[in-house]
Amino acid sequence: MPEGHTAKVTERPDRLEIKRASASDLPSVWGIVKTCSKWLSDRGLNHWAKYYTEEMVTKMIERKEVYLGLANGRVAATVTLDTRPPKYYQEPGYGERFTNPTDPAVYMTALAVLPEEQKQGFAGQLIQAVEDKAREKNVKWLRLDCRVEVPGLISLYERRGFKKLGDAPIDEGEDGTYWLMEKELL
Repeated sequence: MPEGHTAKVTERPDRLEIKRASASDLPSVWGIVKTCSKWLSDRGLNHWAKYYTEEMVTKMIERKEVYLGLANGRVAATVTLDTRPPKYYQEPGYGERFTNPTDPAVYMTALAVLPEEQKQGFAGQLIQAVEDKAREKNVKWLRLDCRVEVPGLISLYERRGFKKLGDAPIDEGEDGTYWLMEKELL
């Protein structure tokens, strides 16, 4: 490097600022979901591309608790939680796998960290925030599903205390294979 010049260092945050998303945050939330959907599709996993639309994300913000994670003021991640299970959990083979399926629970969906922001612990911070919110609601269980084809994410959930449910994952054919997972909070 020439004398007198210094390398520009981009500061990497240790912590996310996590805030509840509002309607005005739709472009940010949709941008994260859309980018992560493409990232998954580029790896042969099209489940998000088939499922998430801008209209659906709008409804999620209106009807559920959607959170944004900001790194140095820039959007980096999002997660959604709800006390109502996703509709597909009511299909045969799903909900009955949960321990005490009628117990109050929080259901975590759409955990997404922008590809360039991954491997910094942001997913773990979002999961911790969801756990904290679930405890505030005094629910015993935090529940989710995860594609078998994303072993790093399954491993993250297991390190955070989630358990796979059932003897085998649920095979949805061309829509993928999923583990239902839960963590006891109280």
